[in-house]
Amino acid sequence: MARAKLADQCLWLKHIEAGPLRNALGSIHPGGTISLLVDGIPVDFERMATGKDGRVTDGFNPVGSSAATWRARYVAGEHQDIELDFAGRIDA
Repeated sequence: MARAKLADQCLWLKHIEAGPLRNALGSIHPGGTISLLVDGIPVDFERMATGKDGRVTDGFNPVGSSAATWRARYVAGEHQDIELDFAGRIDA
C-alpha cells in the first residue's frame, strides 16, 4: 500500500510516495494496464503512451467502467490524499 495525491484526471508517478508500488508502476510499458485499489475501490489504469519526443510519460489514465469512479473523485484545484494498493490484475 502507498499514499498518493489525487491532483489530476490521471495518476502521476510523482504523486505516489516512493516505494515498491511506485517502482512496480514505473516498470509497466506504455499501453500496459493495471488494476489498483483506490481507497479500497478497484480502478483500472492504462500507462500513457511515450511522448512524440521519445520521452516516457510517467502517468496512467483511468480506463473502462471504473474510470468514472476516479473522475468523480477528482475536483479541480484540490489535492486529495488517497491510498493505493494492487488489486491483482496487471497486463504490463
